[in-house]
Amino acid sequence: KTWWGTWVSCEENGPTGQIWEVDPFGQYPANMTVLGELGGNYESMAYDNREPRLPRFFVTNDKASGELRRFTPDPAALDGPDHGILTTPGIIEYLILTPDMADETQGTFGWTDQRKLGKASAEAHHPNLEGIDHRDGLLYFVSKRRKELFVLDLDRGTFIKSSTESGVFDGQPDQIVRLMDQDETAKAFSSTSDGSTTSAASSLDSSSFSRPPDILYMTEEGGARAGIHGRDRQGRYLTVLESPEGADETTGLAFSPNRMHMYFAIQDEGILYDVIREDGLPFGGTTLNVKYHQMGEEEQDQGKD
Repeated sequence: KTWWGTWVSCEENGPTGQIWEVDPFGQYPANMTVLGELGGNYESMAYDNREPRLPRFFVTNDKASGELRRFTPDPAALDGPDHGILTTPGIIEYLILTPDMADETQGTFGWTDQRKLGKASAEAHHPNLEGIDHRDGLLYFVSKRRKELFVLDLDRGTFIKSSTESGVFDGQPDQIVRLMDQDETAKAFSSTSDGSTTSAASSLDSSSFSRPPDILYMTEEGGARAGIHGRDRQGRYLTVLESPEGADETTGLAFSPNRMHMYFAIQDEGILYDVIREDGLPFGGTTLNVKYHQMGEEEQDQGKD
């Protein structure tokens, strides 16, 4: 969903898929955006609008050499109607990952205007991209083929990656949605002693966070019982639920505005679920008595915040 109220839908349609913008209120007609260029097997879109005059849009492509693309709108389009931002040509660039020689789970990244280089980087490091989300300067996306989660620090130009295989999460990661706790939005930018602001992204691993960990929710394709899984700020995985339909695909993950309801669908069966927590708390709030997946030889339980 864009910040001006429209929705962006990606076509997973081989080499000819496009990316569309639709208005749920019917004020504007559906439009094919410029994000898809000549076509692709597109999956998901996210954006970073921390700088109002320099927003960026990111799109994943579910192919072995499916590049991750970044779209920067034409500044003139930002001065016009919002629904023209994604239909006016701008700058499209492609992600290049450079893993560290000593540790390939981390490294640096940059952007290029050469699609062939972006495709080569995708094939080498992150084939078949699926879900993507952005919060506080951190860009999250998953490679379903390698079953890996990538986190890009957009301000520092660095990345880390980790496996999503954990416990009963044995299928391929698909869509992702990061939910922050109820006070997270207000804390995303904090004032420093000199009056400037600093992004919460720079304190991702800091022990100074006393609030409950926010959760990166993931849907699952395949596996013994495709479900909804989560990963907290400390990198621990948990299973929210497993599909009663067995080895299918969970998709369409969304949350109500007050985060009291989680919605998802079983793709092949065409069943839509509305899930609430038994303790009556929101999905972005306090977590209690959560059993995390086995890590090494120990299982970690969270009995309190």
